Amino acid sequence: MSPKVAIIVPVYNQERYLHKCLDSLVNQTFRDIEIICFNDASTDRSLSILQEYAAKDSRMVLINSVLNVKQGGGRNAGIRKSTAPYLMFVDADDWVTYDYVDKHYKAAIETDADIVIADYYQNDESGNTQICLMGKNLPIDTELMKHKYLECGGGVWTSIYKRHLFEYNNLFFPENIFYEDNAVMVSIFLSAKKIVKIDDCLYFYRQHPQSTTALKDNRFYERLKTAIMSIEHTKRLGLYAKYESGIKNAFFKLFYKNSIIGIYERFRPIPYDQIKYITSKVHDYLTPQELNNFINRCNRREKIVLKATWISPVLGLTAFRFMRRMSHIYSSMKNTTSD
Repeated sequence: MSPKVAIIVPVYNQERYLHKCLDSLVNQTFRDIEIICFNDASTDRSLSILQEYAAKDSRMVLINSVLNVKQGGGRNAGIRKSTAPYLMFVDADDWVTYDYVDKHYKAAIETDADIVIADYYQNDESGNTQICLMGKNLPIDTELMKHKYLECGGGVWTSIYKRHLFEYNNLFFPENIFYEDNAVMVSIFLSAKKIVKIDDCLYFYRQHPQSTTALKDNRFYERLKTAIMSIEHTKRLGLYAKYESGIKNAFFKLFYKNSIIGIYERFRPIPYDQIKYITSKVHDYLTPQELNNFINRCNRREKIVLKATWISPVLGLTAFRFMRRMSHIYSSMKNTTSD
């Protein structure tokens, strides 16, 4: 019998976390699955761990690559290797509840949805857990879901997908680059005919110093390339005109706001050339008025920093440091008053 759901897991040097991830997958209550693990030229014990699990479970498919092609390459290989009509994606340093597949798949079948979204937990290295909601008790309204995604975004691992969304629209992940999901996920969601949300936390997203979201080197700037890829995909697929405002808002966040704030937070010395590139390149996609409108929708701290950056990166950094200092002072005063 052919599997109904393929779970695709790119793996690169995750020996520390891999057992927990794989245990959560092989013990799914929904058994009719294939677990496609792509070893991305790991240099640690990841391959031997994958081989150990594959020897015990015939549902596990192991692809061993001698070239490192990043998560995008691993996910693409998994999509092409899979035979199931539904796809799910799990990162090798994360783990899922045992009913992760069951609840997603049942909702997809019962509603004939192209995508089913669920909530997730965010964990840090200290063991702290935070519930992240993709929207609580939202009505089953696909257009609302699409606008919600454009507003808030979300990881590729929060959902189950009909595989035709990737194949029919030729939406495969860029390879040899980080932030690969940014490039395709907006178009995946906008291409769906029906999207459903279930109110369950089913995925544990682990944040740690080696994760992509913690990058503090030149790989951070690859987010700029994938943000541009994203907006170009929507134009290619004829989605841009219908969702123009939301697409531009998503681009503003990925390319402009999160990149500039991220640079100020992570990098020393400040790469002013990158900030100048961002503030210049953004005008290829947003008019000055549109950019100003999006900045005005940000919180007070972000608005001040981004408007100062618009004048000059040095002023932007000054504003960022001042606002952070004021935030620390306010927090200390609040804690003192509480005590």
